[in-house]
Amino acid sequence: MNKKKALLIGSRDESWEKLEEELVRLDYSVIKVSDGFDAYRVVEKEIPSFILIEVVPPKIVGFSICKLVKIRPMLSHIPVIVTVVNVDANLENLASKSGADAIIPYSTDPQAMLAELKKHTAV
Repeated sequence: MNKKKALLIGSRDESWEKLEEELVRLDYSVIKVSDGFDAYRVVEKEIPSFILIEVVPPKIVGFSICKLVKIRPMLSHIPVIVTVVNVDANLENLASKSGADAIIPYSTDPQAMLAELKKHTAV
């Protein structure tokens, strides 16, 4: 049986390491990519169960990755969740236009992040 895959795009800080540990505990294989430009290649190769993208304004590369995933029929089913420190109307609009399945607040608490992910994915 193939293991579920989670693709985390963005930060490599301690809180994402803790989130990774929690996902591994839930039997996910976790793939981490720090560069948005490498992310699309990884998505095509790995076909993850879901994608979590950290968007840090003013660099909004994550929304471009989301668009690329959602326009490809073989990838468009993958839930793409965008996380930002401060969710505001402008970022919600960008997330919606890019095809993101959800935009959630970034948290340093892995349990809070998992709770948000569970609302939008099969985690």
